[in-house]
Amino acid sequence: MEGLVAYLTAMLGKFVGFFLKQSEYERKRRDELADREFTRRAAIHDRKIEEARDVLEKWTSFIYFSMETTRMLSEEKSLKRITRRFASYDEEFKSIPSMRHEAKTKESSIDRSEDKELSDLQAELFLKLQIPAKT
Repeated sequence: MEGLVAYLTAMLGKFVGFFLKQSEYERKRRDELADREFTRRAAIHDRKIEEARDVLEKWTSFIYFSMETTRMLSEEKSLKRITRRFASYDEEFKSIPSMRHEAKTKESSIDRSEDKELSDLQAELFLKLQIPAKT
């Protein structure tokens, strides 16, 4: 009889151990999947932020060059001096069309992201620059 009780106790212990290990495995697997999902979402969020920063950087450069042009035109009175000052900024001014194109490309990326905060910031930027927003 003692042997039977010991055997049944051992079997019960094995079943309980099996179910506890299975439960632990399922919990670890569930946590691993949640971590993967969080990492994926964090990467998407970081990419959206980086794209928004790129847009702001391009716009900042574009605005700086525009203001610099206006300042030069208002300070200088002779065409020769204006031409000479523009020559010193020649490389930077040549990049304005490509900067604008890159900024427009990034803007469409912000539109596709459907991130309300980024869209609101973009609308605020357009409002400040007096640029018609896309509808």
